[in-house]
Amino acid sequence: MSLKDWTVLAYLVADHSTAAVQDPHLLIDEVAQTEVDHLISDADLDRINVAVQVDFTHQPGVLRVIATGGKPPVRVQLPESDAAAVRTIEHFIEAVREQAPARHYLMLLWGHGAGPIGFFSDRQAGAARMQAADTLTMAELKRVLVHASGKRGFGKAIDLLLIKSCCVGSVEAVWELRDHVDLMICSQAKVPIRAWRYSDLFKALKGDGDVRAIGRAVLSALSKEFDTPTERNNRGEVPYTLLAPGEIRRLREPLSRLSQAIGPEGARSPEVRRAIDAARNADEADPALVDIAKLALGLERIPALAEAARSLLDTMRRGDGGPVVAHVPYVSAFSGLSLFHFPPAATRSRSFFADGVTSYDYDPLDACRATGWHAVAFSEDPLLDSRATVQLKGRTDGG
Repeated sequence: MSLKDWTVLAYLVADHSTAAVQDPHLLIDEVAQTEVDHLISDADLDRINVAVQVDFTHQPGVLRVIATGGKPPVRVQLPESDAAAVRTIEHFIEAVREQAPARHYLMLLWGHGAGPIGFFSDRQAGAARMQAADTLTMAELKRVLVHASGKRGFGKAIDLLLIKSCCVGSVEAVWELRDHVDLMICSQAKVPIRAWRYSDLFKALKGDGDVRAIGRAVLSALSKEFDTPTERNNRGEVPYTLLAPGEIRRLREPLSRLSQAIGPEGARSPEVRRAIDAARNADEADPALVDIAKLALGLERIPALAEAARSLLDTMRRGDGGPVVAHVPYVSAFSGLSLFHFPPAATRSRSFFADGVTSYDYDPLDACRATGWHAVAFSEDPLLDSRATVQLKGRTDGG
């Protein structure tokens, strides 16, 4: 039997607070189930395979559905497991490789996001708070993708990683994935919790054509999910960006120069702090993240930093071989990539992950080792207690 061109594997984690499920905004299990139904029903199984694994909040066990056409989808109820554990996701990848192989793979991750720290946690033990050890970190996701590209996985990099989580479009996140994902679609901002329709997105997965052209078509189809204010939870926009993670290396030299030029002392100067705060996009994103292009534009006005900021901005410009391939909406408050910067006390409470980000978590990230940005990132609170743990506060409007 010949291989199909594409398999879509969707990994859904409906983690959320244990507040009263009568609140319709907290019915994340219901949204996750609708998402599963849409993924299967919207697929043309003559052309593509679809595999879904979902861990619910209020339902026991794990649901896995693999649909390859020619027979009813295979639905398996698995025992409860830690959805944020590397090995759990690796098991899913191995099952997809065996039961639904293809020439190309689109991987969808669905659940809460915490910027550069990572993704969903699994509260199966009933803990009141998420702990650092429970979270799927970016370094752990890299381990998952190394497995996916190895002999027990697909034997190749993931062609397209689509992330339905808040605030993943960061330099730090993309840097971790640069060797294991050809293309990546994610958002810098908050992503509303609601089910998508996938018909147009799946239609974009055509044959063995140019993967970048396919990625652009998927991004265009995705943008239609946010055409109306209701679909955006009345936000001004829900930005999504098509990224080439391998090109993130182009930021190494200009971001290193800028980090060195600012330094921890310079980052506390009034001019630099104003430029950083103006780039936070706190209304639509998270105050712990600054838009890298807006930051460079602000720092360009400071004579001592102008050259380094201009070099970074030139590297970020779309169409110039940089990491940002395409971005929607086309007129946007966002450029496609953010950087972590610990927010000042006045806005810190509005961040749903800043209080849990410590230098102990952040400094080992590949982007920090490559660019030295961590020396700037913690300038607001250089004595932050490294024993703090990650706490993703329950939100009803996004993930």
